[in-house]
Amino acid sequence: QVLSPVQSRTIAAPSNVPQLPERVTGTVEWSREVSPYVDVAAGASGPLLMTGEGLEGLDPVDGSTLWSYRRTGAQFMGVGEDSDPRVITSPDRRYALISIWYPRTSYADDGRIIVILETATGRVVAERETLTANLEDGCVQVTDSVALIGREGVSLSDGSTLWRLPAPPRCGVSPVRKRRTPSLWTSSATSRAEPAP
Repeated sequence: QVLSPVQSRTIAAPSNVPQLPERVTGTVEWSREVSPYVDVAAGASGPLLMTGEGLEGLDPVDGSTLWSYRRTGAQFMGVGEDSDPRVITSPDRRYALISIWYPRTSYADDGRIIVILETATGRVVAERETLTANLEDGCVQVTDSVALIGREGVSLSDGSTLWRLPAPPRCGVSPVRKRRTPSLWTSSATSRAEPAP
């Protein structure tokens, strides 16, 4: 595992959270050039900007960086499957989840680190390491209080493990016992295996 060190800058929780605009006026308040741009999301107190180096919380008034979480050279992937957004937020926008890929022994064993951050301060709530295969089929989900990462329920308030789901059966097929004949191995999706004729 080779990952660049975290370069994190946080801020104190703001006393007043800016309100979302009630309507779009069409007036440009500010702009920023970003390279490389990866993704953008709405946080509790301003925009969240994902670049190739990490996640930033922006001041909604002037677009300046309030806090940042960077890992230079890290490869930020979709949270869950590769095609997913690079940043997902809780419904109340108070927490953001990002995913960092790192190589292991083979593609099947590729690893991910899921990072949970407070969107108002940039504080890291939790990091969870898992295999890429564990994150397929929508196995990263988030509510206002809990993140589901693989089979683990993670508290958004303190990063503790609340519960773990049992491993699901593979492809919905019951376990199969295989019976060996002198020359053949057979199996079926029934409760017992029968030798081939």
